[in-house]
Amino acid sequence: MFMQYDEDVAKKAGGGEYVSEGGAHLCMIDEARYVKASTGSNGIEFSVTTKDGLKANYLTVYYAKQDDTPIKSGRSILNAMMGIIGIKGLTFKEEIKGTEKIHIVPELTNKGCGLFLQKVLYTKRDNSEGYKFDIRVPFHPQLGKTLKEMVENKEARTIEVMANSYKDQDDRKAVGTQSSSAPSSSAEDDYFNQ
Repeated sequence: MFMQYDEDVAKKAGGGEYVSEGGAHLCMIDEARYVKASTGSNGIEFSVTTKDGLKANYLTVYYAKQDDTPIKSGRSILNAMMGIIGIKGLTFKEEIKGTEKIHIVPELTNKGCGLFLQKVLYTKRDNSEGYKFDIRVPFHPQLGKTLKEMVENKEARTIEVMANSYKDQDDRKAVGTQSSSAPSSSAEDDYFNQ
């Protein structure tokens, strides 16, 4: 016999090993690293593995523009994650990964956190379609509560409400329509410019 039956492996057939659906996911943050966008914005890029063993990479949260002006949505998400995980501050630690110099955020690496992911459909430069995920709301993985629900000692409702009304975000453009102006580029959209 050259192979032993493995039901866990068999169940993944056709499903792939990456997250393909938006919604609430219980995650282990495998790596959190500081990144700088082509626009100069500062962010943290997450690579996670869900409780089901699926991976999601390039989940980037931008928290400051090039001139250090805060990006409110990104700061809110990162502060909520910090509160849920129970840490007071973030630092960067330089590491060499292969031939690449990276800046790991050790306080967020190898930590568990619930993440409500928004699937965003978009049109690539070659007019093919793609998708990415954005972190919409972090939540406590055991309690199912957002940080606000935890702090205000409220019942866990937000994630359930979001899941019940969830729809993918469709940012695709109609093929053949070209805009005469350059696409608007906010820090959160830097993923599209890679």
